[in-house]
Amino acid sequence: MKKLFVFLLLPLLLLVSAAPKDKTQPKLGELAQISASTSDLNASISYWKKLGFRVVMQADNPAPWVQMTDEVLLVYIVQSTEKFWRLSYFTADYAGKLKALKKAKVKILSQDNDAAGKPWRTVFKSPDGQEVSIVNRNPAMMFHPAGKTMATMSPEEMGNPEKMPSPLGMFGEFCHKVTDLDASVAYWEKLGFQHKGINTDPYPWTVMTDGMMLVGLHQTTDWDGSSITYFAPDMGKRIEGLKAAGITTEEMGMGPDNVKVVTPEGVELFLFSL
Repeated sequence: MKKLFVFLLLPLLLLVSAAPKDKTQPKLGELAQISASTSDLNASISYWKKLGFRVVMQADNPAPWVQMTDEVLLVYIVQSTEKFWRLSYFTADYAGKLKALKKAKVKILSQDNDAAGKPWRTVFKSPDGQEVSIVNRNPAMMFHPAGKTMATMSPEEMGNPEKMPSPLGMFGEFCHKVTDLDASVAYWEKLGFQHKGINTDPYPWTVMTDGMMLVGLHQTTDWDGSSITYFAPDMGKRIEGLKAAGITTEEMGMGPDNVKVVTPEGVELFLFSL
């Protein structure tokens, strides 16, 4: 992990800060969130609140669930015995999105209807097993986080602790380990993502965006699966605040200001100092 971020941090900052600032609608939908299951919803809500997230919506049907935000990301957690975490998109044009997926030859994992029998959700997987879904729900009346990410913040804002859009700092990427970068890039391009170039140091990697979500593809053995990554110039102070709130952190080989935390759902967050 030390090898990864010692060499990656500066080019990553340069890459995402140069990302397009346009408002292009993503192919998959008009609102994105990170969705995860939990065995104890109350424990999950308590934990994410300690991370600086607040409740946006909460209900008990069809199972107990909550939607939370840190003003940058939207996170949905549902109590379920089925273990998952995925990128989810809401759309008012569900039929059109399915048609686009079929045209792009994206292999569908599952399709579900709601209690009334209306088409509700389609789930598919990246070549490396990351689940993605589109949900048949018009996002016009839903909460849309307005906070900036590393792709939309200026270099001056990135260096100013007071300009951090989230209590955790600034969202850098949904960090995804891949085995074949070229194949993964081709797949995410079919989903409407673009990148500013392929990097080879310290290994093949790139950051892709659909104008809404940042997905980092890393051909590495330094970690497994996917993680949510935040950066901040005063991350050490933020980490001390998390510890004081009872959050357990794990150093990542670069000192106490660079840590990993794991939520009750098993979601990993990488917190790094600029």
